[in-house]
Parts: sequence; structure tokens; C-alpha cells
Amino acid sequence: MKKLTALLFLLMSAVSYAKSSTLYDVDHFRANYHEYRIGDKAPDLLFSAGYNITAWKIRHLPAPSKNTFWSYMEGTYVLVDKHDHKISRAISSDIFYVKMLD
Repeated sequence: MKKLTALLFLLMSAVSYAKSSTLYDVDHFRANYHEYRIGDKAPDLLFSAGYNITAWKIRHLPAPSKNTFWSYMEGTYVLVDKHDHKISRAISSDIFYVKMLD
């Protein structure tokens, strides 16, 4: 019974997490007086050492896929491809506070 309860808890947590992360997805945003959309090339500045977010878990962001990394552009977390420099996902920084509001 304990194993079943633990399994149900994990499943509910995963569903809740997935739901909460997609609620904050955005398809466009502004940064540095420029409008960005998914698929646009990210500014070169994001590829300097200080812009790679390694603590993505505490920000409630999903794990970056291979050859991508999370960065931040004026109120928006962006998932950027390391090779073609394109933005593949954008999430409002409000996701950081999601657990505080529950």
C-alpha cells in the first residue's frame, strides 16, 4: 500500500509540475527594446559564461535538452540552442514564484 501511495504521489507531482511549467510559456517577449519570438536568433551576449543558468530546478524550469541551455532575457527565461543560437522555448519569470503561491 505504501508503494502505491508513493507512486500516486509521484505521478500527481509530475502532472502538477508539467501543468505549471506550460502555464507560463510565452511565444513572444521584449528584451533590450526588441521583440523576440520562438525561433529567433538569441543575442550573442547570452553565450558568454555568466548567462548560462545551471540552477534551473530551483527556478521550476524543465531540464534543458541536449545542446541547449537556459538563459534569462529581461523577465523571460529562454531555452537556447548552443549550435544555431535559436530560441526554442520561452517561459515567463513568474514561474519562479509558482510554489510560493500554492
